[in-house]
Amino acid sequence: PWCVRGTCFMDYMAETYPDTWIGVAVHNNDPMVYAPYDAAISSIIPGFQGYPNVTTDRTAGDSDPSDLEAAYNRRINAISPATIDIVDFSWNPDTRMVAFDLRSEFVADVSNELRFGVIITEDSLWGTTAQWNQANAYAGGANGPMCGYESMPSSIPAAQMHYDHVARTILDTPFGTPESVGWPVTAGSIRTFSYSIEIPSSWNFEKLHFIGFLLDYDTKRILNANDVISNYVGVSELERDLALKVFPN
Repeated sequence: PWCVRGTCFMDYMAETYPDTWIGVAVHNNDPMVYAPYDAAISSIIPGFQGYPNVTTDRTAGDSDPSDLEAAYNRRINAISPATIDIVDFSWNPDTRMVAFDLRSEFVADVSNELRFGVIITEDSLWGTTAQWNQANAYAGGANGPMCGYESMPSSIPAAQMHYDHVARTILDTPFGTPESVGWPVTAGSIRTFSYSIEIPSSWNFEKLHFIGFLLDYDTKRILNANDVISNYVGVSELERDLALKVFPN
C-alpha cells in the first residue's frame, strides 16, 4: 500500500530530469514482477528494508523514495571511468528481434572486474483484473498528501492505473554479463559487447526503454548508464525507434 510513494517520486524525477535520470521500478508480488530482479533486490539496495526502497547507482545513502532528488544531486557529478553508448541498434518487427552493442571508452585505468548489463523497462503497463489494482495507504489523507493519491480510494481500480518504468528483464543477470568487459582496463581503450533479445508479443515495443549500464562487479556499483540509442542501422529503424525516448506518455 505504500508503493504509490515510489510512483509519486519516480514520476517527479522523470519529469524534472528527463535527460539525465533513468528510473527502474522493480516489482514484487504483482503481475509485473520479474523474478530474478526481485530476488536480487536485497543485494542491490544497500540496507534494503522492504518495498518501496530506493538506491541510486546501487550506492548507499538513500532508501526512501523521497531521497531520490538528493541522491541524484549527489551522484550526477560523480566521475565515471568510462562513457557508455548504445550503438548499432536494430529492430525487426516481423521476428521481434532486437540487437545492439554497448560501447565504452575508458578515460582511466580500472583494475576491478567490470561488466556490461542491460535493463529493459516498459511504460504505461495496465491490466483489467483485480491483480492490477493498486493498494493505497494515502487514501483519505490520513498519511498526508502524495501526488493526489490522498484523493483516491484505498484500492485503486486497475482501470485507473498505468505503471511506468517497469523492469521487464535484465541481461544477463541482475549483476550484468560475465566477461563482457574484462579486466584490467587501461585508459584510452574501447570495449564493446553485443546483445540480442526476442521481444515477447505481450510487450509494447513503442513503450520500451533499453538501458545499458557499466557495473563494477567488485563493489556492485553502477559506474555509468545510458538509455539513448545513438547509432542506428538504417533510416527505417530510426523512424520506428524514435518513440523509445518519448516521455511523459
